[in-house]
Amino acid sequence: MGLNIVLTDCNGEFVERIDDPKNLLHELLPPADEESESVLAKIDWYGDTYFNHLQIGRFPREWDQLSNVSSHPRKKH
Repeated sequence: MGLNIVLTDCNGEFVERIDDPKNLLHELLPPADEESESVLAKIDWYGDTYFNHLQIGRFPREWDQLSNVSSHPRKKH
């Protein structure tokens, strides 16, 4: 089972949802690291992760970078 990402507004109302039933994000997300400045590195694989209003501003930029990486297949040597 992969991640389920749910975007809600400040009132907890549903905005958008992305599901990862094949657990593909596990290979793409940076490793969990408290020292990292990446908000994606703060995602808890086994629990809920919430981003505050300061962190969520960085999320779309990092998510777009992740999308770019995932859309370009890696070359095998």
